[in-house]
Amino acid sequence: MANWNLKSFDDIYSSIAESAYKDRPNSFPKLFNKNKSTEIDYSKSKKDNEGQITKGGGTDLPNGGKVYLQPDSKKLLEDEETGYNAYYVTDTETINANTHQTYFAIRGSDGFGINLPQIKKGNFKEFNYQDWINNDAAFALTDAIVPQAKYATKGMKEKITELEEKAAPNAKMDVTAHSLGTMVSVQGLAGLSESELNHVGKAVLFDGPDTTASLKKAGYSDEKLKLLDKKLFIMSILLIQLVCSIVINHGINN
Repeated sequence: MANWNLKSFDDIYSSIAESAYKDRPNSFPKLFNKNKSTEIDYSKSKKDNEGQITKGGGTDLPNGGKVYLQPDSKKLLEDEETGYNAYYVTDTETINANTHQTYFAIRGSDGFGINLPQIKKGNFKEFNYQDWINNDAAFALTDAIVPQAKYATKGMKEKITELEEKAAPNAKMDVTAHSLGTMVSVQGLAGLSESELNHVGKAVLFDGPDTTASLKKAGYSDEKLKLLDKKLFIMSILLIQLVCSIVINHGINN
């Protein structure tokens, strides 16, 4: 995500997509608890590590702005080798018959991690090649299915199974992500069956490329592409910022 934070948590999807990154307000990597769920309240303002404030989105957000970051008991939401990281949040503290809305958030590209003095010494340990070379470059240059995608599919399948077993019958899982996370999301969703896709409400994705060529190259049918197209909403973080700014300024001036 760009080197700035959202101005407001007015939109639940962009807020959750941002939280998947490190060093952000309501950062999932920082708040994650492997043993229990963590409440996150997007209705309230929040500071990042540098003191920058993101304005609260208010209680008109879904579920009053509250979501619960769930633990990853089966270790299906991360893979160190490929750099894959995802997070699962719900509208209830635990997944049960009262759960109606859940969100599967995939982290986009972390920073390059380039330390020139260390690179000159031949130390590439901090360089984030998993995201930028193995995934971003592979997609951009060859329309490849990125390495992280299969882990996204596996994680999505597990969470959908959990919904079927524990949640309300009409409970949905929405997907949200930014940048690299959008590619991983779409390609991950492509690995789901039609029945599994019925549990996905929508995928709200920010600042990502068109993945159609990669899906066709991988052999996915036109029917599968049509199913996916019904779920996808591709948006721009900059557009969200602009809309929020207009709404806020209009309210102040009137």
